[in-house]
Amino acid sequence: MRWAQLLRRIYLVDVLACPCGGRRAIVADISDSEVVVAILAHLGLPMEAPPIARARSPGFDFT
Repeated sequence: MRWAQLLRRIYLVDVLACPCGGRRAIVADISDSEVVVAILAHLGLPMEAPPIARARSPGFDFT
């Protein structure tokens, strides 16, 4: 399955749907970590992933 199909299946969101009614196209894939860090720093966003939280039990109540 393509990644866009997986996201649609899991989150019920079509990431390639454009508000204009058309379809978006992927024009680049940034996978070089140095480039990603430079872009995040320029935007003032955290450059490190947040810590992984412990899993909650299935009976956890959000209220």
